[in-house]
Amino acid sequence: MVLQPDMGNLTQAVVDVLNHPEAALKRAVAGRELLWDVHSIDESGRRLSSLLATI
Repeated sequence: MVLQPDMGNLTQAVVDVLNHPEAALKRAVAGRELLWDVHSIDESGRRLSSLLATI
């Protein structure tokens, strides 16, 4: 199975970044912060599971 990118969405995303770079940067930073939060929650869950396994 080969995935085909949606060129319309890709083109619109590029135009959006070029026309509104500040907004695009804010979205990118927010996405990175969300990813960091998810990673931190996952790591905390692993630590908690490990701790509970020793009880």
